[in-house]
Amino acid sequence: MTAKNSTKVYMCELYQAGHTVHHIQANRSAGAPHRQGTLTEILGNVISVDFGDEIRRYRNHDPDRLVDIVGIGGSVGVCERYVILRGNRGYCFSILDADEPWVPCDHEPLTSFTPGALAERLETHGGFLVPGVAVEDATGPHA
Repeated sequence: MTAKNSTKVYMCELYQAGHTVHHIQANRSAGAPHRQGTLTEILGNVISVDFGDEIRRYRNHDPDRLVDIVGIGGSVGVCERYVILRGNRGYCFSILDADEPWVPCDHEPLTSFTPGALAERLETHGGFLVPGVAVEDATGPHA
């Protein structure tokens, strides 16, 4: 596994478990309980976390970045409620139980910002982020 620059975020448009972390998910998980463990192994997109009494396996779409930031043997906190794994300095990774079906990443950017398109994106992708410039274009210049 080749380490990448940890500041470069993998560009996936899915906000489903194991894919892109949404800022609401990250914020809500910050105050929630986290189970402490150690990152022990990564095979493909499957990551293993040793909690001392059990080893759990999860999936993440960018395991190279996880290794670059946390490192094998590094400490992590897992918030099952919000499917978040937190690494060094609060970096968040969305996780999916490894036994659950995996959905491949979607790299097609959001191009329509109508209410109908956003409702569809919420249904198909689990969430979205609207670039500020798109909001400004839709509402006109602000005074």
